[in-house]
Amino acid sequence: MSSERYPANLSVTDSDLDFDELETLLNESEEYGYSTYHSTLSKAAREAIETGNPAKGKGLWLLADACSMMLKPSSIHKPFEPFAVMGNRRSSIPEGFSAEDLEFFEAIIGKVDNDRLNARLADILWLLGSPRKVEHALASIEYYSHFSLDHDSLLRDGREGIERAIRLALMLRESAADKLNFIRTSLLNAFNAAKFDENCRALWLAELLEYISLEDADQQAIAEKLEQFANDAIANEDYYRARHFFEGAVTCNGILKNEKHVYELNVEIAETWVAEAEIRAMDSNMVAGNFYENAIKELRKIPNAHRPPFGIDERIAELHKKMNHSNQLALGEMEMIETPGVDIGECVENSQKQVSGKSLHKALIALAKIHSGASVERIRQSAEKGMQHSVLRYLCTATHLTRDGRVAGRSAGLDLGDPQGEESQQILREDMLRNLSIHVELATQATILPALHQINLEHRITEQVILQFCNASRLIPFGRATLWAKGLYHGFEMDFTLPTHLLIPQLEHLVRVQLKQADIKTSTLNAQGTETENGLSTLLDTPEAKDVLGEDLHFELLALLTDPLGANLRNEMAHGLLEADSANSLQGVYVWWICLKLLIHSISWKEPEKQENEQTETASNPSVPSETEKQPATEEQGT
Repeated sequence: MSSERYPANLSVTDSDLDFDELETLLNESEEYGYSTYHSTLSKAAREAIETGNPAKGKGLWLLADACSMMLKPSSIHKPFEPFAVMGNRRSSIPEGFSAEDLEFFEAIIGKVDNDRLNARLADILWLLGSPRKVEHALASIEYYSHFSLDHDSLLRDGREGIERAIRLALMLRESAADKLNFIRTSLLNAFNAAKFDENCRALWLAELLEYISLEDADQQAIAEKLEQFANDAIANEDYYRARHFFEGAVTCNGILKNEKHVYELNVEIAETWVAEAEIRAMDSNMVAGNFYENAIKELRKIPNAHRPPFGIDERIAELHKKMNHSNQLALGEMEMIETPGVDIGECVENSQKQVSGKSLHKALIALAKIHSGASVERIRQSAEKGMQHSVLRYLCTATHLTRDGRVAGRSAGLDLGDPQGEESQQILREDMLRNLSIHVELATQATILPALHQINLEHRITEQVILQFCNASRLIPFGRATLWAKGLYHGFEMDFTLPTHLLIPQLEHLVRVQLKQADIKTSTLNAQGTETENGLSTLLDTPEAKDVLGEDLHFELLALLTDPLGANLRNEMAHGLLEADSANSLQGVYVWWICLKLLIHSISWKEPEKQENEQTETASNPSVPSETEKQPATEEQGT
């Protein structure tokens, strides 16, 4: 909260607000829940201050700030996070409210007939109270539990609110037992009444019920209904929904310990991937190959001892052949978008146009293709041309220093009699690194950042959406989707410090997995018989690494992550030498973009026939498996 919006010493009480007017404002702002509340209340706050009523304006600002925070119900101690972080600035967090603000919130609770606002205020009071008052938690549970369970409410922020109520009730135990029973009954009644044509409402309700203990009969009824909905979806060739319903049924049967039926459902899920692959092969072999791969991953969940009755091994072998055939046919299906070589002003404008006016998934695809990446051949030719026209520069020795004054490397002068000699090649390499640095900075400033800013203007991107994309990736190894998603998400928040620290180790792991898949040794066995995994520098120095990764990506990773004469981000980070400015540098942004590009290019995209809104479109565009769908085997099976 910023004191610039109103006088810092201004006091405000509940009497400064018109509760009838406030209730009307909120009732007219239900479309997107808390996010709409924030925009409506902040607009009303500015109008109040502009018309000479600063106390009313501050009161509305406080409520707007309370509604702006994102609810993450899985966190016990940090359930509210800012919805935006921009460098050193961020939107509101609970710790930003003063003791006087909390008194103001307490005075307001219940005076407005709005469960969302009352739940949020009571929750903040419970979170920040010292000492905590159980009545605040109970009030919060009460208001959350009365959120509507219809499809639109659950789609907005209803699921998060109900989950928060359940988690609070479980924390309070006996004190909230009656409220937990009310929530259980409400959810069961809503689930029983849910219909197939209500999109994923039944599945969302079932997921909420997973947090609550149920009678076996209720659990069995949920499993059977989800399985029936899955079969209904298959009849409609809606394989995306069918998989999600089957997965819900898998969870229920897992709770009931119906092991055999879980394996039967795994087979059903796999066959939905196969059925969709055969349909999609007519439009895109790349998509078909991805779907066959997902079918194989699903079948591999079944333990070896239980495979014979289903003929799993034979089916996997058959699908492998189909997948390989589709992938071979898909080699020519990728397209490239390359920004013309013009001045930076025109580049910025063109980059923004490339992503503007598109749906979220198309904008992200355009962002991934907004720049062609480094071309080692062009960089080498530019460096060789420079050597021919600036001979004096190469007659002198050079010392390369790091930011903190350490010697990163030294180079001797150019041997004019041996342009192919070791010293000449070293200078050529240094100039290639320098040229790449210029290339990276120009590309980031002229194309990547402008496009990223434009996407942020037009779309709200959440970590959950990015996680869905990561789960759909053919590239990200098993167990790594959450880390990739968190790193990529913070880049959309324009904070690249955390992505630098999260994504670089994931890139290293990805390189290791790729090399292992190519049967390249990635570890070292010492004289004592201890085997250790090699670091990224050693992995990239492996002779075969260039062939596995491609020459261009290989050089970019070397220059940006491991070469002492380049950005050296991986080694600087690993040894605690990376400063905040370096992590947030243009090179850091470029590494983030490389990770995004690898993710986007590894997803098989499809066009939904119907899109209710941008949020459901985002969920339906990629073929998104859950993290549990990824093959839980050795990391050699990553891609």
